[in-house]
Amino acid sequence: MTAVVGDEATAPPSSVDPTYGTPTLSYASTYQSVDAAAARVAAVLVLSTAIVSGAAGIVGVDAPVSLRWVVPVGGVLIVWTAVFALFVYRRGLSARLVVVHASVVASVLLMQRQLVPSSVILDGSNWTLPIASAAVITSQVAFRPPRGPLLGSALIAVFVAGLFLAAPADPRMIFGALTFVIQLVLAAWLMSLLRRGDRVAEASLRSRLQAEVAATVEATYRAEQRRQSAQLHDHGLTTLLMVGLGTIATGSEILRQQAIRDLQAFDTLVSGTPEPPTDTCRLDELLRETVRSSELPIEVELHVPAIVTTSAAATCVAGCVAEALRNTARHAEVLAAGIRAWEEAGHNVVEVVDAGRGFDPESVPASRRGIRESIVGRMTAIGGMATVVSAPGHGTRVQLRWVA
Repeated sequence: MTAVVGDEATAPPSSVDPTYGTPTLSYASTYQSVDAAAARVAAVLVLSTAIVSGAAGIVGVDAPVSLRWVVPVGGVLIVWTAVFALFVYRRGLSARLVVVHASVVASVLLMQRQLVPSSVILDGSNWTLPIASAAVITSQVAFRPPRGPLLGSALIAVFVAGLFLAAPADPRMIFGALTFVIQLVLAAWLMSLLRRGDRVAEASLRSRLQAEVAATVEATYRAEQRRQSAQLHDHGLTTLLMVGLGTIATGSEILRQQAIRDLQAFDTLVSGTPEPPTDTCRLDELLRETVRSSELPIEVELHVPAIVTTSAAATCVAGCVAEALRNTARHAEVLAAGIRAWEEAGHNVVEVVDAGRGFDPESVPASRRGIRESIVGRMTAIGGMATVVSAPGHGTRVQLRWVA
């Protein structure tokens, strides 16, 4: 029978560092807020409208407007909006920057008499219209109500004042003002919806990251619990059991050396000494040392070629092999066991085999931790797999497999 067991949303930075070297987790936010994205869009809108509208104003110059006014004003406007866009992309859309931009635009709007021909000042050909519209929209991106609508309304009032200074009163002025008011309301409403969705998304992200941290803490706790259980089983409990069964004689030198090793293992367990760094070592040499230091009353035949693997994997496999040999000495009623190893399909494989009385792996109680924790649990912790093949009267084979 075979048993196989195996305003910008920033996510909350989290760190977990409990005892015994649990790794610290830091989560950098992969989430960009709506305000940050909208600010970049607004910067592109402001710059593009300034370039296109400024060029249109220069090309469409007609009496009594003079190039002596349009060219300098248009040039300054384009340069300023380029600086504005650069600041937004590098540092974000600050309140001070938006207020300065609104002041520049307001100055241009008050000079419509000198910049826009009277023949087109009240129709859609007025080249200051897109500049005013972009400024109104940008104010809603930069500020939440009521400051955003107040700044936008001030820009609309300045635009209308510029019209009154440039041309006689006309009903079309009211129509132009209403168009801007509609733009302001729609922009403020849209930003409000986007920000509300932004808050929901941020809350969802925080919840997900917190759940990931909690899961990592729980997994780390369980892994440490399994490691401690394996240590207790492999050392103190196993030694006591072997003395009780008579496998090791009371007062013998073997028992004394085993007790020393158990105490050293317990010191490491209590002090929380971190595991050695992940490097490589010779598994075959470590297995020979494991067999030599085990001092079990059985003869172990090794057929293990030179295998280089990580220190963590080698330590884990050596612990599994030691536990399998102790099981053989305690239960198999034989005087010999064999260890062999090979590489297969990108995996390292180690087997511990005996020709003893065998057992039914499915009948092992859950309270028995030897196979479940000291062998299977260890291999699972390094991403490997342990397979126990045994049956009454047919010996036992413990196979350990992990990525080479």
